[in-house]
Amino acid sequence: MTQETIKNFIETLLNKLEFSFDSIEIDDNSGQRVFQIKTKEGTKLIGNRGDTIRAINHIVKRTFENSEEDLRFLIDVNGYRIKKIEELKQTAKDRKSVV
Repeated sequence: MTQETIKNFIETLLNKLEFSFDSIEIDDNSGQRVFQIKTKEGTKLIGNRGDTIRAINHIVKRTFENSEEDLRFLIDVNGYRIKKIEELKQTAKDRKSVV
């Protein structure tokens, strides 16, 4: 199973859920594969505090969990989750410097 198979599954899932999107790009962020969904409906696809995109990420990982594929990946929308991860890292650095 390849990352293209996962990408195609994400595309199919989004279409069935009637989410419109422009493209899905496969990126690398600090050694983690990121399926970056580009869309004009980012708010709808992200959901309240990221709930919708986390649920989609969970569904995709559960679908492929018994495969040989390395499941260390993240599904993101317009950079939302990567931005949140970077904010969390910065908060941790700031708190560390206080201590």
